[in-house]
Amino acid sequence: MNNIFLEKAGNIDIKLHEKIVNPKSVCSIVEHEDYYNGYGIKEIEPYCGRNVLLNGDICFDFGEHYVGYLSFKLSGIDEVCDSPVKLKFAFAEVPFEFSHKDGNEPGWLSYSWIQEETIFVDILPAEVTLPRRYAFRYVKVEILAKNKRMRLIFEDVKVKAVSAAGFDYKRVVKEDRFSKIDEVSQRTLRDCMQTVYEDGPKRDRRLWLGDIRLQALVNYSTVKDINLVKKCLYLFAGLCDEEGRVPACLYEKPDPMNGEIFLYDYSLLFMAALWDYYKFSGDKEFCEELFDVAYHQFERFYQIVSKEGIVLDQEGWWCFIDWDDELPKPLAMAAIAAYCLNFARDMAAELGKDAQSKEAEKYRLLLCDGAKKYYFNSEKGVFEENGIVSWNVNIFWILAGAVTHDEGRRIMKNLEESAEARLPVTPYVYHYIMESYGVLGMKEEMEKLLSDYWGEMISCGADTFWEAFKKGDSKFSPYDDCVLNSACHAWSCTPIYLIKKYLEE
Repeated sequence: MNNIFLEKAGNIDIKLHEKIVNPKSVCSIVEHEDYYNGYGIKEIEPYCGRNVLLNGDICFDFGEHYVGYLSFKLSGIDEVCDSPVKLKFAFAEVPFEFSHKDGNEPGWLSYSWIQEETIFVDILPAEVTLPRRYAFRYVKVEILAKNKRMRLIFEDVKVKAVSAAGFDYKRVVKEDRFSKIDEVSQRTLRDCMQTVYEDGPKRDRRLWLGDIRLQALVNYSTVKDINLVKKCLYLFAGLCDEEGRVPACLYEKPDPMNGEIFLYDYSLLFMAALWDYYKFSGDKEFCEELFDVAYHQFERFYQIVSKEGIVLDQEGWWCFIDWDDELPKPLAMAAIAAYCLNFARDMAAELGKDAQSKEAEKYRLLLCDGAKKYYFNSEKGVFEENGIVSWNVNIFWILAGAVTHDEGRRIMKNLEESAEARLPVTPYVYHYIMESYGVLGMKEEMEKLLSDYWGEMISCGADTFWEAFKKGDSKFSPYDDCVLNSACHAWSCTPIYLIKKYLEE
């Protein structure tokens, strides 16, 4: 732990913008196979500010995804409030979250992430503000108990939405055909920008290194924030463990603490995030401060690279790569390391640290040469490990510079035509596929993937981009239950950055 870095992070005051938003409509939740995962929303009437109920429930649609605090006025008519009113609230980012039922919980994450609240109101009329922060578009209110003859009046239902990005949306892409993706990308970033860059405001509200690297790239194209990025990078540098390892994730509150998860690939991406920040801000002094922390991640990594350029499998090995348990990790880890060594080389050179710059380039070439010698299948025209071909591995070797421009294009074509190539399951890896297409100048393929993946999410009802999306398997979840998935997730917000960098340059 480095208290100097933590103190500097604490001195960066992030002010959250606020916006009061009323529902757009009163709606009903509809179960039907025509809807995504069997659940949809049907508008009943526009929201008028006052709704009267005897029994049952009511559902509000706020028109788009928000993160914030719900409040309302509650009163009764026809009878006095001679007993407490018991209400249950359920919040949903997407309609199929309403499918959750207590006792039917197959997932391995805690179901306390499901956004539900049961409250009692003892005296009417009352002004009620629910105590927790929620991430949602839809909220269902169920009357569980009250005086049986009394009708309840809900008035002035609203959310105090919060975001470090603010709420003044301005389209940044030029072409109309990208306008919806622009809107959804920006909204996803907006709702993940809180007092840190959260990975998901519903779940799990932490700062993850792989996520912030991508969030920051989108931020530089839109909000153009510097302070929130600096705060987050200071936190990561300040929460290294006794071995100097940068944590993969951290918690900001009640006091900053690392998440006790250390991933080789995420730790190396710390240098990529630092380089991206430098390219945007030109703040060499800040990068000088954090360079040693960032470069130490590579010094640790060098210890597990053989003289042939092969990454040695480790006991307790854990690097993320993607949510794919069947994907061999060492070759993918080598590819990501070689990719990140480009940033280490360039950052060191920019700071006049010639020895580290040369060392980084030496290891990048060693890893690239080892991969081409031992893992490139010339018959298939792709890299493979243990007979497994995956997009995840090949795209990072392209980004690492292991192959020429023409070779990279052939690899991408071979992957497209391969029936055995394993596809990613998260927007996180699809971002790097898009980057690969971009650096190879394959704009047609890039646009097609943009439409087929992020565009398909929008077609399925997304107004913020999702944590996981596997075409052909709408119920896919890394956690064995899709209601636990985050439907507003940091690493999925990058289309706007990719469009601006590669399709509108």
